[in-house]
Parts: sequence; C-alpha cells; structure tokens
Amino acid sequence: MLLEEAINQNYLTLNQNEFVVLSFMKNNKHLCSNLSITDLSKRCAVSNSFIMRLSKKLGYRGFSELKYQLKHESSYPVNSEMATIETIQEDIAETFRLMNSIFFNNLPHVLHEANSIYTYGSGYGQRTILEDFRRGMIHCNKFIISLPTSKEVHLNAQHQKKGDVIIIVSMSGHVPNIEKDISEMISKDVKVISITEFKSNPLASLASDNLYIQSSKIIDPNPKNNYTSYTTLTLLLDTIVKFYLNYQRQANFD
Repeated sequence: MLLEEAINQNYLTLNQNEFVVLSFMKNNKHLCSNLSITDLSKRCAVSNSFIMRLSKKLGYRGFSELKYQLKHESSYPVNSEMATIETIQEDIAETFRLMNSIFFNNLPHVLHEANSIYTYGSGYGQRTILEDFRRGMIHCNKFIISLPTSKEVHLNAQHQKKGDVIIIVSMSGHVPNIEKDISEMISKDVKVISITEFKSNPLASLASDNLYIQSSKIIDPNPKNNYTSYTTLTLLLDTIVKFYLNYQRQANFD
C-alpha cells in the first residue's frame, strides 16, 4: 500500500507526533529507506517501539515492510525534472492507475441509484470543470445540482437525506469551511465522494469514498502566479461520464 494511501485511511486516528514523523518520511523517502529503525528513531526523537507501532497502525506488518514501501516510492521519477510532455504523460498514466479500483468501477451503479446528485468545487477552476461534467451527465438523462459556494453546501446539508450523493472536488483536500457540513451529511448516510490529489488530506479522510488524481506542480518563473493544471481532473470526470453511458447501454441490453 502506498504511504499516502495508508495515511489517508488512518488520518483521523493519527496524533501530532505521528504526523511529524510521517512528514519526515514523506519528504525523505530515499534517506529513510536506507536507515535502520534505530537511526530513524534518533533522527525523529522517538523510540524504536514508536516507529514499530506507527508502522502497524498504518497497516504494514512492521517497519521492514514500511521501509520497503519507502524504497519503492523513492525510485519514482521526479516530475519536476521531466520534460513537460513526459510529465503530462506520467500524470495521466498515474491517474488511470488510481482509477483502477473497486469503488470506481462501481461508481456508475452508485450514481444510477442516487436520489439526488450534487457537486461542489472548492475553487473557480474546479467548479468550471464540474459544469462540463454536469452537462455530460445530462446526455445520460442524469441531472446534477451544482452548489456554487460553501453557503449552498451548508444549506443543502440540512436537507439532504440517505440515498443522496455529493461529489466534492478540492485539489488540496483542505476544505475547513465545509468540514462540519460533510460530517452532518455522513451522519445522514449521504454518500460523500471526494476528488483530490493523491496525498493525505482532511477531505479524503472525511469522505465516504475517495477518487484521486495526480497533477504535478508546474515550475513557474513567477511564483506569485502559480499555475494549476486540471488535465487529469477533466480526464477523470470525462471517464465517469463514459463509464455511466456504458453502464446504461449494458442495462438496456440485459
């Protein structure tokens, strides 16, 4: 299991000290993959047993298995050093790999059975892409309610009910203004589907189910104007529409 995925699955049970150690591991994968448990413990100012407990808490059989995973991930190519086209190709390939999950394959059925489907994007770019997704789903005779701001999310959270589905897109996964609303939805058995970059984040931890994309950072000569690419987000949402069309086609043949 990838380290980021393990962190997401256990995000709510991790304490501050564990986050500090995991942050060190994520930022120094190659180094940590070559350290003994004693050396890593000294660098992080914790005990050997702390590292062992943390490894098992994340779902690994022990530090050796976690260390092997870090070694594997440290061998991934560094996207910032790749050519632009190669970076895009890598992002697309990784996003397709992340789509290959039981939940993603079952998503057309989830959308088909939903009473109502809502979408919310945490930023203007995400909301624009979601509008294209909404128009695509109209071709499937499936109508989606777009929530333009966090205020609408809050108002709708009070009235949503079991059987409803909401898709929330946030590249960073940080949505402090609607976290309470998400918790309220979950308590009502509303299915909350998060779409985020593949990294540990609060939204993925709160949601019922997670979809991930990879979007490499663009080296911008002017850091005040950061550029965010939505190529893989568009790809993911377009694939969902096509999967749903295929689901309908198969249902009509049965």
